Amino acid sequence: MPTKYGSAYSDTDPLKKAPGTSVNAGTRHFRNVFNFADAGVGGTQNPLCVAKLPAGVVPKGFTISSDQNISATNITVGNATTAAKYVTATAGPAANATKRCDLTIATLAADPSTDTEEVLLTPSANWPAAGTLIVDFIVTKR
Repeated sequence: MPTKYGSAYSDTDPLKKAPGTSVNAGTRHFRNVFNFADAGVGGTQNPLCVAKLPAGVVPKGFTISSDQNISATNITVGNATTAAKYVTATAGPAANATKRCDLTIATLAADPSTDTEEVLLTPSANWPAAGTLIVDFIVTKR
C-alpha cells in the first residue's frame, strides 16, 4: 500500500517544506486574568477579551481556570461576529479547576490567519460577583 503524506509533506516533491505552523512550530500563549469583582465583569454577561491575535497564527488550544464554580455556565470562544468560532458551547470549570476546551475542527484545520483578531469569551449566564478567572489561548506561529 502506498504511504499518504497529508498536507504537511509531499509524496512527489522530496524537497517540499512543511508549513512552519504545522511542523516544529513555536507556540505562543495569550494568558489573561480577570477579577470577577471588577466593574463590568462580575454579575454581567459581558464578553471578555481573551487575546488580541496577530496575523499569521493558527489556534491550537484553549484552557480556562477559575476559583469559582462556573460549571453551570456554558462558554463559547470566538470573535465579535462569530461567538463560537473557536470553541462551541461547553460548560465552564468547577471551582479551583482548569478545563481544556476542544477547538472546532474548522479551527484546527485552518490556514494561518491573514488579519489581526480579538478573541472573546462569552458566557451563557452572568459571571460570578467575586473570584478569579484565568484563560490561556495557545497558537502556533512560524
